[in-house]
Parts: sequence; C-alpha cells; structure tokens
Amino acid sequence: VNFGGSIVLCGESAELGYWDPMKAPHFTWSWSGSSDVWILDVELPAESKTECKVVHITAAGEVIWEYTANRVLEIPSVETMRDGEVTLMWCDEVTDLVTPK
Repeated sequence: VNFGGSIVLCGESAELGYWDPMKAPHFTWSWSGSSDVWILDVELPAESKTECKVVHITAAGEVIWEYTANRVLEIPSVETMRDGEVTLMWCDEVTDLVTPK
C-alpha cells in the first residue's frame, strides 16, 4: 500500500459497511520490525457469522477487492471469549477463525 492508500474490512454486516468500502472500518498502519502491520479493532456480535473481504483503497480512490472467495468470520459466544483476534493475509483462502487474545 503506497502512501495515502488505506485498507478496510468490508462485509455484509453494519459493522463492516454493508459491502460499501467507503463505509467500512479502516485498518491503521504500523511498523513491526521488518514488515508492515495493519491493525483493526471492530466489535462484532457474539455468536454470529459474517462474510467479508479485505479491500485496498488507493490514494487516487481506486477500490481493489481481494480476488479470492469471501472470508467467513465466526464469532463465538461471550461466555467463550471476551476479546479475540484474527490474523488476515491478503487473498488468503482460509476461513478465518476468531481466537482469544
């Protein structure tokens, strides 16, 4: 991602912008040792499943969607987990499971 570009998590739920990248939550960039790290903090309803994609929005406003199938985030019950995290790789074809922090 070049300077001025952004990464969003766009999906079928209200929290992820109802498939509208301009309404989706933005990742924030940081540097970790020798690589870029993009971090997103978003609350999703417990015991839910939602489809989504990582989307790159260039500095010029071009929207670039992942070319793989939709990701599926499965959120466990509140009793099972209070906070969780998911590691996403661009165009990774694996179903993404939320794991405890």
